[in-house]
Amino acid sequence: MMRLWTVIAMTVLAGWMLALSPEASRAWTVSLPGPAAETPAGGSPAASGFPAARSIHKSPTRKIVPRGRWKLDLSRGERLAFLRSVASLRPVPKAMLERLQARTVVRSLDHSSCGGHSACAVGTFTQLGTTRTATYELEFIHGILDTTTRSRFLVAHELAHLIEYEGLSATGRRAFELAFRSSPAWRDCFPYRNGCVPPPEVFADQFAMYALGAPASRTGYGVPRLVSDATFERLLRLHYRPSS
Repeated sequence: MMRLWTVIAMTVLAGWMLALSPEASRAWTVSLPGPAAETPAGGSPAASGFPAARSIHKSPTRKIVPRGRWKLDLSRGERLAFLRSVASLRPVPKAMLERLQARTVVRSLDHSSCGGHSACAVGTFTQLGTTRTATYELEFIHGILDTTTRSRFLVAHELAHLIEYEGLSATGRRAFELAFRSSPAWRDCFPYRNGCVPPPEVFADQFAMYALGAPASRTGYGVPRLVSDATFERLLRLHYRPSS
Protein backbone atom coordinates (compact mmCIF):
# COMPACT_ATOMS: atom_id res chain seq x y z
CA MET A 1 0.00 0.00 0.00
CA MET A 2 1.42 3.36 -0.96
CA ARG A 3 0.67 6.70 0.63
CA LEU A 4 1.91 9.83 -1.07
CA TRP A 5 2.98 12.66 1.20
CA THR A 6 3.94 15.97 -0.35
CA VAL A 7 7.19 17.06 1.18
CA ILE A 8 8.60 20.55 0.85
CA ALA A 9 12.30 20.49 1.64
CA MET A 10 12.99 23.38 3.99
CA THR A 11 16.03 25.61 3.47
CA VAL A 12 18.22 26.38 6.46
CA LEU A 13 16.50 29.65 7.30
CA ALA A 14 13.02 28.45 6.43
CA GLY A 15 13.49 25.42 8.63
CA TRP A 16 14.58 27.62 11.52
CA MET A 17 11.87 30.25 11.09
CA LEU A 18 8.87 28.17 10.05
CA ALA A 19 5.63 30.14 9.70
CA LEU A 20 2.22 28.91 8.63
CA SER A 21 -0.46 30.87 6.80
CA PRO A 22 -4.06 30.49 7.99
CA GLU A 23 -5.19 27.80 5.55
CA ALA A 24 -1.80 26.26 4.84
CA SER A 25 -0.96 22.59 4.68
CA ARG A 26 2.80 22.11 4.65
CA ALA A 27 5.42 19.50 5.23
CA TRP A 28 9.04 19.67 6.29
CA THR A 29 11.90 17.24 6.05
CA VAL A 30 15.11 17.21 8.05
CA SER A 31 17.73 14.52 7.65
CA LEU A 32 20.58 12.95 9.55
CA PRO A 33 23.72 12.33 7.49
CA GLY A 34 24.45 8.79 6.45
CA PRO A 35 27.85 7.10 6.55
CA ALA A 36 29.16 9.38 3.79
CA ALA A 37 28.92 12.37 6.14
CA GLU A 38 31.26 10.63 8.57
CA THR A 39 34.15 10.29 6.13
CA PRO A 40 37.47 10.74 7.99
CA ALA A 41 39.41 13.97 7.59
CA GLY A 42 40.71 14.26 4.09
CA GLY A 43 37.79 12.35 2.64
CA SER A 44 35.17 13.80 0.36
CA PRO A 45 31.59 13.10 1.47
CA ALA A 46 28.88 13.04 -1.16
CA ALA A 47 27.07 16.28 -1.90
CA SER A 48 24.16 17.09 0.38
CA GLY A 49 20.65 17.63 -0.81
CA PHE A 50 17.04 17.28 0.30
CA PRO A 51 14.35 15.84 -1.96
CA ALA A 52 11.74 18.35 -3.09
CA ALA A 53 9.03 15.71 -3.06
CA ARG A 54 8.87 11.95 -2.74
CA SER A 55 6.64 8.97 -2.16
CA ILE A 56 6.90 7.06 1.10
CA HIS A 57 6.26 3.34 0.72
CA LYS A 58 4.81 1.49 3.67
CA SER A 59 6.42 -1.90 4.13
CA PRO A 60 4.15 -4.64 2.67
CA THR A 61 5.52 -7.23 5.08
CA ARG A 62 4.82 -5.61 8.46
CA LYS A 63 1.78 -4.27 10.22
CA ILE A 64 1.97 -1.05 12.20
CA VAL A 65 2.23 -2.09 15.84
CA PRO A 66 1.16 0.47 18.47
CA ARG A 67 3.50 0.15 21.45
CA GLY A 68 2.98 2.69 24.21
CA ARG A 69 0.91 4.60 21.62
CA TRP A 70 3.84 4.98 19.17
CA LYS A 71 2.84 3.64 15.74
CA LEU A 72 5.76 1.37 14.93
CA ASP A 73 6.26 -0.02 11.44
CA LEU A 74 9.42 -1.85 12.50
CA SER A 75 10.75 -5.35 12.92
CA ARG A 76 10.68 -6.83 16.42
CA GLY A 77 14.35 -6.04 17.04
CA GLU A 78 13.96 -2.50 15.74
CA ARG A 79 10.89 -1.93 17.93
CA LEU A 80 12.78 -2.99 21.03
CA ALA A 81 15.75 -0.80 20.11
CA PHE A 82 13.56 2.25 19.45
CA LEU A 83 11.56 1.88 22.66
CA ARG A 84 14.70 1.37 24.73
CA SER A 85 16.16 4.51 23.18
CA VAL A 86 13.08 6.52 24.13
CA ALA A 87 13.13 5.04 27.63
CA SER A 88 16.72 6.21 28.09
CA LEU A 89 15.80 9.90 27.66
CA ARG A 90 15.62 12.33 30.57
CA PRO A 91 12.15 12.69 32.16
CA VAL A 92 11.38 16.17 30.79
CA PRO A 93 11.80 15.44 27.07
CA LYS A 94 10.23 12.01 27.53
CA ALA A 95 7.10 13.64 28.97
CA MET A 96 6.99 16.16 26.11
CA LEU A 97 7.12 13.35 23.56
CA GLU A 98 4.22 11.45 25.14
CA ARG A 99 1.66 13.76 23.54
CA LEU A 100 3.23 13.18 20.11
CA GLN A 101 3.18 9.39 20.17
CA ALA A 102 -0.32 8.93 18.78
CA ARG A 103 0.52 11.23 15.86
CA THR A 104 3.87 9.70 15.00
CA VAL A 105 4.65 6.71 12.78
CA VAL A 106 8.14 5.21 13.05
CA ARG A 107 9.33 3.24 10.02
CA SER A 108 12.41 1.45 8.78
CA LEU A 109 12.83 1.76 5.03
CA ASP A 110 15.44 1.30 2.35
CA HIS A 111 18.33 3.76 2.26
CA SER A 112 17.00 5.80 -0.64
CA SER A 113 13.84 6.70 1.26
CA CYS A 114 15.76 9.35 3.19
CA GLY A 115 17.47 10.80 0.17
CA GLY A 116 20.73 9.04 0.92
CA HIS A 117 20.64 9.84 4.64
CA SER A 118 20.55 7.27 7.42
CA ALA A 119 17.48 8.78 9.10
CA CYS A 120 15.04 11.64 8.69
CA ALA A 121 12.01 13.24 10.30
CA VAL A 122 8.97 14.16 8.23
CA GLY A 123 6.06 16.27 9.43
CA THR A 124 2.83 17.44 7.87
CA PHE A 125 1.08 20.50 9.28
CA THR A 126 -2.50 21.40 8.46
CA GLN A 127 -4.23 24.55 9.64
CA LEU A 128 -7.88 25.36 9.02
CA GLY A 129 -8.96 28.58 10.64
CA THR A 130 -7.64 28.47 14.19
CA THR A 131 -7.27 24.69 14.30
CA ARG A 132 -3.76 23.40 13.67
CA THR A 133 -2.82 19.74 13.55
CA ALA A 134 0.44 17.96 12.87
CA THR A 135 1.40 14.37 12.11
CA TYR A 136 4.91 13.01 11.97
CA GLU A 137 7.02 10.19 10.58
CA LEU A 138 10.45 9.09 11.70
CA GLU A 139 12.28 7.06 9.09
CA PHE A 140 15.39 4.95 9.57
CA ILE A 141 17.23 2.80 7.09
CA HIS A 142 16.97 -0.94 7.70
CA GLY A 143 19.42 -2.21 10.28
CA ILE A 144 20.43 1.09 11.84
CA LEU A 145 18.20 0.78 14.92
CA ASP A 146 20.07 -1.36 17.44
CA THR A 147 21.37 -1.22 21.01
CA THR A 148 24.48 0.85 20.30
CA THR A 149 25.17 4.30 21.72
CA ARG A 150 25.12 5.79 18.21
CA SER A 151 21.66 4.35 17.53
CA ARG A 152 20.29 5.85 20.75
CA PHE A 153 21.79 9.20 19.82
CA LEU A 154 20.31 8.97 16.33
CA VAL A 155 16.82 8.35 17.77
CA ALA A 156 17.14 11.27 20.18
CA HIS A 157 18.38 13.52 17.35
CA GLU A 158 15.35 12.74 15.18
CA LEU A 159 12.95 13.15 18.10
CA ALA A 160 14.46 16.62 18.64
CA HIS A 161 13.07 17.72 15.28
CA LEU A 162 9.57 16.77 16.47
CA ILE A 163 10.06 18.75 19.67
CA GLU A 164 11.28 21.82 17.80
CA TYR A 165 8.57 21.96 15.17
CA GLU A 166 5.79 20.97 17.55
CA GLY A 167 6.51 23.43 20.31
CA LEU A 168 9.20 26.03 19.65
CA SER A 169 8.19 29.39 18.26
CA ALA A 170 10.58 31.80 16.55
CA THR A 171 11.14 33.36 19.98
CA GLY A 172 12.02 29.99 21.46
CA ARG A 173 14.41 29.15 18.65
CA ARG A 174 16.06 32.52 19.05
CA ALA A 175 16.53 31.93 22.80
CA PHE A 176 18.34 28.66 22.09
CA GLU A 177 20.44 30.31 19.39
CA LEU A 178 21.55 33.08 21.78
CA ALA A 179 22.51 30.47 24.37
CA PHE A 180 24.48 28.49 21.78
CA ARG A 181 26.26 31.63 20.59
CA SER A 182 27.40 32.43 24.12
CA SER A 183 29.48 29.25 24.20
CA PRO A 184 33.27 29.51 23.66
CA ALA A 185 32.84 26.56 21.29
CA TRP A 186 30.40 28.47 19.05
CA ARG A 187 31.28 29.04 15.43
CA ASP A 188 29.28 31.10 12.94
CA CYS A 189 29.70 28.16 10.59
CA PHE A 190 30.22 24.55 11.62
CA PRO A 191 31.53 23.16 8.32
CA TYR A 192 29.44 20.43 6.76
CA ARG A 193 30.04 19.15 3.25
CA ASN A 194 29.92 22.20 0.99
CA GLY A 195 28.34 24.55 3.51
CA CYS A 196 27.43 24.85 7.18
CA VAL A 197 25.43 22.65 9.53
CA PRO A 198 21.79 23.85 9.30
CA PRO A 199 20.43 25.42 12.52
CA PRO A 200 17.78 22.69 13.05
CA GLU A 201 20.57 20.09 13.04
CA VAL A 202 22.60 22.11 15.55
CA PHE A 203 19.55 22.17 17.80
CA ALA A 204 18.90 18.43 17.31
CA ASP A 205 22.47 17.48 18.23
CA GLN A 206 22.35 19.70 21.34
CA PHE A 207 18.98 18.18 22.30
CA ALA A 208 20.32 14.64 21.95
CA MET A 209 23.39 15.40 24.06
CA TYR A 210 21.17 16.89 26.76
CA ALA A 211 18.43 14.23 26.61
CA LEU A 212 20.92 11.36 26.91
CA GLY A 213 23.55 13.09 29.02
CA ALA A 214 26.00 12.38 26.19
CA PRO A 215 29.40 14.11 26.24
CA ALA A 216 29.61 14.50 22.45
CA SER A 217 27.62 14.20 19.25
CA ARG A 218 27.31 10.83 17.54
CA THR A 219 26.16 12.19 14.19
CA GLY A 220 28.22 13.25 11.23
CA TYR A 221 27.64 16.94 11.88
CA GLY A 222 30.45 17.24 14.41
CA VAL A 223 28.93 20.09 16.43
CA PRO A 224 30.42 20.24 19.96
CA ARG A 225 28.40 20.62 23.13
CA LEU A 226 27.43 24.29 23.41
CA VAL A 227 25.39 24.50 26.63
CA SER A 228 25.08 22.56 29.86
CA ASP A 229 22.28 20.09 30.47
CA ALA A 230 20.83 22.43 33.09
CA THR A 231 20.76 25.36 30.67
CA PHE A 232 19.18 23.34 27.88
CA GLU A 233 16.46 21.99 30.18
CA ARG A 234 15.72 25.45 31.57
CA LEU A 235 15.24 26.84 28.07
CA LEU A 236 13.15 23.84 27.04
CA ARG A 237 10.82 24.23 30.02
CA LEU A 238 10.52 27.96 29.39
CA HIS A 239 9.90 27.94 25.64
CA TYR A 240 8.30 24.61 24.70
CA ARG A 241 4.65 25.34 23.94
CA PRO A 242 2.88 22.58 21.97
CA SER A 243 0.88 24.08 19.15
CA SER A 244 -1.51 21.23 18.40
